[in-house]
Amino acid sequence: IDDITVTSGDGREYCFTDGIGMISWALAKKVASRLQKYDEQTGHMPCAYQIRFAGFKGVVAIDPSSLSDPQSEWIKLRPSMRKFESPHRALEILNVAEYIPGYMNRQVIMILSGLGVCDDAFDRLQDQQLLFLASMLLDPQKAIQAIRYFLRCDFARKMSFEAPIAYASEPFFRGILVAVYKKQLSDLLTKSRIFNPQARILMGVIDETGTLGPDEVFIQCTRNPRDLIVDDSWHTSGGRFVVEGTVAVAKNPCMHPGDIRVLKAVRSERLMACRWDVIVFPAVGERPIPDMCSGSDLDGDLYNVTWAADFIPPVV
Repeated sequence: IDDITVTSGDGREYCFTDGIGMISWALAKKVASRLQKYDEQTGHMPCAYQIRFAGFKGVVAIDPSSLSDPQSEWIKLRPSMRKFESPHRALEILNVAEYIPGYMNRQVIMILSGLGVCDDAFDRLQDQQLLFLASMLLDPQKAIQAIRYFLRCDFARKMSFEAPIAYASEPFFRGILVAVYKKQLSDLLTKSRIFNPQARILMGVIDETGTLGPDEVFIQCTRNPRDLIVDDSWHTSGGRFVVEGTVAVAKNPCMHPGDIRVLKAVRSERLMACRWDVIVFPAVGERPIPDMCSGSDLDGDLYNVTWAADFIPPVV
């Protein structure tokens, strides 16, 4: 299928769909089942996949129109995804759109500080992280929270708060907690990697419905039992929440103040049924928003998104 392009006022041509195509709901469900990422009880599965197929590379996201035909299996690829000619017809999955916690790092911190974010906000966030890391070694409830949060694996997700296990003292889990503590502390010292509970790392996709305007994005995140802080401003819908309001979006590595974009997250009923754990960018405007974030595109790039008011730059 064709790419969505626009010619700017300076004569340059920009591609809004650089690296992204579509996949039917039925085929996405089959892929999720093969990857053991389809939940039979809730029907939850990834809504986007980074793929390689027949010389094409990029992302395919569920086509909203395919929801009306739950049996049809297909993918739609764009010219911007073609890297070379190949007869290889196996659908290879490189990555999926799923829950990834958000972190600050030294680059983001320096740019946000330069744009007017108060340094005390970073200190408070760091103190929260240190307090939690210390408490998980003592408090059994915090221990299981930490294991389910920091370990992105099946056995951690299936752990129960009701299980009669002293996670903070049982030797196996104690070893996991100590390893997590050392890793988090090392990242904090060497990279200033600070956990931000009001942030996510999200795969970028495009708005196929045409409902988003320039500088608008749609963000619907899976509410995960590993979440450490629940924000009452989130609008819940089943096991997910929709972010509304001002957000700051960056793509690592970011070196220039303009690499951090301040955008408006809006609610879209049309996108809620087929977009979650991704950031949906508009297909309109003078220039694609991903291209303004460190010159990135939509072939699998991950974006650091925060909606915490303390970290929205007053200067852009």
